[in-house]
Amino acid sequence: MSQINKLEQYWLDVLATLPSTQTLHGATITCYPKVPIPVLNHTTNINFKEDCTDLIAKVEQHFRSKQVPFTGFRITPLSQPSSIGLQLRNAGFKQEGDQSFMVFQKENVEENVNTAVSVKKVVTDTDVDVFGGLLLTNFEMPLAWKESCNDFTRACMRSGWQFYVGCIDGEPVGTCALFSSGGVGGIFDVGTLVDFRKRGVGAALTIHALKKSMEAGNIVHTLQAETGGGAERLYEKIGFKTEYKLQYYIKEAT
Repeated sequence: MSQINKLEQYWLDVLATLPSTQTLHGATITCYPKVPIPVLNHTTNINFKEDCTDLIAKVEQHFRSKQVPFTGFRITPLSQPSSIGLQLRNAGFKQEGDQSFMVFQKENVEENVNTAVSVKKVVTDTDVDVFGGLLLTNFEMPLAWKESCNDFTRACMRSGWQFYVGCIDGEPVGTCALFSSGGVGGIFDVGTLVDFRKRGVGAALTIHALKKSMEAGNIVHTLQAETGGGAERLYEKIGFKTEYKLQYYIKEAT
């Protein structure tokens, strides 16, 4: 299996752990309208010969029925037909910025991290609540989503996900998550409160999760970042390189 096929199979494994993933006309669709962001509300694993008009219409209907405020598609180099992006644009979808699917390619893990940063695993409901508040704040999402975010985190924990909080002087300031499947460890949700950025929190959390992935026996360690963004540059310094790029196409509900 090629690396891209392995990583896309891993993404399907990730979606399988989420509380609302299903197959629709051969594609994989996940909807979690209580936290309406594209990564939790999209259609992927698209493999059609030519015309996707019927699929696009049925997916839009599905998202409307779930009361998601938009319809989302996740398009990768494996998505077929190759014209799917054009067909989505013609149907009124807008392409968001590229996302880089990155893989760790160094032999050794960077050890030069800020020792003032401590990392705690999320275990209790109190931990979940702290993680949820940080996550929403770090990524500028409404705190009104907190209860739904916490429910989602607990559901993922039951499916084998590990969540971490980074602290400076005992104060929780950062978040990170790890999910392992099929020899692949994926790192997610790396974020830091604005007042504590540029102090090595994100790097420390990423490296912590990377080591945990290695301890779990994974042979591939991956994460995703906005192409050209600061997070991508940070991950490159740690030892990640872009394997391929993907795009989300979004159409707001009317």
